[in-house]
Amino acid sequence: MKILPGMSDTDEQEYSRQRQIKDDLQAFFSLYGYSIIDTPILERADTFVRKSAEEVSYHLYTFADRDDNRISLRPEFTSGVIRSFIENEATIELPARWQYSGPVFRFENNKRREFTQIAIELLGTSSPKANCDVIALATQSLAKLGITGQEIVIGHMGAIRELLLQLDLSTRGRSFLLASMLRLKQSGCTINTIMEEARRIGILQDSIESSPSQYDISSIPSLDWDKLFLGNRPQEEIIDRLARKAGWQSERMQIERGLALIESLSKLQARPDKVLEDARRVVKEIGFKDDPFKDLEESLELLNYHNLGDATVTVDLGLTRDATYYTGLIFEIKHQLLPERLSLAGGGRYDRLIRAMGGKTDTPAAGFAFALDSLISILENDQNTDTRRNIIKTTTPTILSKTPDSYGHAIKLADSRRLNGNPAEVHFDEGPSDIDKIITSGDECKDIIVVDKDGNVEEYKVGK
Repeated sequence: MKILPGMSDTDEQEYSRQRQIKDDLQAFFSLYGYSIIDTPILERADTFVRKSAEEVSYHLYTFADRDDNRISLRPEFTSGVIRSFIENEATIELPARWQYSGPVFRFENNKRREFTQIAIELLGTSSPKANCDVIALATQSLAKLGITGQEIVIGHMGAIRELLLQLDLSTRGRSFLLASMLRLKQSGCTINTIMEEARRIGILQDSIESSPSQYDISSIPSLDWDKLFLGNRPQEEIIDRLARKAGWQSERMQIERGLALIESLSKLQARPDKVLEDARRVVKEIGFKDDPFKDLEESLELLNYHNLGDATVTVDLGLTRDATYYTGLIFEIKHQLLPERLSLAGGGRYDRLIRAMGGKTDTPAAGFAFALDSLISILENDQNTDTRRNIIKTTTPTILSKTPDSYGHAIKLADSRRLNGNPAEVHFDEGPSDIDKIITSGDECKDIIVVDKDGNVEEYKVGK
């Protein structure tokens, strides 16, 4: 009798090590105000298919139960967490900060098929400040494990999507272009290669077949149809052929233009200010309008307020994650001891997923996940991995900015508290009216710390 392919047994020593890392991370997540939740290992299969149909379906462990329900082992956590949010939305106060950990299962040929994820979700805020809070949490929690030398790589799916919306293409055509970004970064892949694939899978052909003739011969006055030699073909057939050819050429030009854009953007990988400057130049040169990089620029500026230790920040506009649901900023945390294609953490913003999975409205959300195996591979030769802290269970105070220009002081105070083992939760809005509302409402006992533009603080205890 043998263990299933891709699975593994865990002895006491390895289990204790995994448990220690999970405990350390969960304790640090709690300092940011994230509460622990859990969801079932088994869910209805369509829970995962709705999130990213083609990518996930092939890797699902799926079977029918005795009631003929199609059931799957979870391949990741986010779908189950969103399903739980939708079912209990009426009772959940936003923004909601959740953390979780546990096994996930993916059918991969010649690879490990059982993994442990440790992750967080921040639901209910679309603020660029929330993007930075998520990135800072990932970076600081790795630092608390003793992992230094992190490289934070940031991209923005929303900016690329916004640019592609300017092209006269179908949703399928734009999705094809998004999916081509990673391939165009690889050596040996050219625009001609991608165009050939577009023909092979019918992206271009769809345009030809679906372009009926909408022309009347009177709409082409420059042609004298009575004197024009048409052979045995009627005028209508000639017009239809011209219309189809025009449609095909237009579709081809749009795809080529889109590929030129993403090929140029996918090569931009450098320090933030350099990439933003080059990206805006590329967009202008290729003839696209507007500036889709404002959200990314604001997030990068706000990230400077956070204590990121020795981590470096790189912007890579060719960075892609699951294109079916990421809608804005995305990021990965790399490390020189890991293979190039692997990362310590990955995540980003997905503001449309909740509605796509059956929610009543679009609820903004962001999150990230650690793969425990990757963390262990970095720490396995480190003799100083015991970074456990005795976390005293206390009320998590909320830190509020009194004015917009006091946000930096609020972040510095929160980071200082967390890095010294004290909890803090940052409120992303600011202003006197919002502060008064929070201080004068709520039944739950809570500590409020208000920071002004000079870094001075006022403390309040509210609720019962």
